Amino acid sequence: MLMGGLFGRFAGSLCGDLGLSASVSGVFAVVGSAAMLCGFKQMTLASVLIVVECVNDLSLAPIVMLSVAVSMAINWAINDRGHDEEVIHRRQLPFLEGEPPRALDAQAFAFALGLRGWNEGVGQLEDIFLLR
Repeated sequence: MLMGGLFGRFAGSLCGDLGLSASVSGVFAVVGSAAMLCGFKQMTLASVLIVVECVNDLSLAPIVMLSVAVSMAINWAINDRGHDEEVIHRRQLPFLEGEPPRALDAQAFAFALGLRGWNEGVGQLEDIFLLR
């Protein structure tokens, strides 16, 4: 966030010196900070809410949303996953996937039906779940 804020402030000062913008360079710092946070963590709404609440100015929300959308588009064009997921994959750390394994569907269904043992009838249920 600091790097985004510094770059935003620099861009705001440069635009002000060139006469391209009459806005305060602090607004550019807020926009740059939100864009950097969103591009790094891939959390769009949360970064908008965090930054807008920190500056306590809801009138900045539309421009912050625009900067977050642009940073996410650039991030998706460059990266397949977010920073955290990339670190997990590079270090080959064990982690839970977003969806449970298909074999657990049949076991959970068997448990819900009240079958006595985990393996009682699970083979037939697995065939049903694999066919769908």
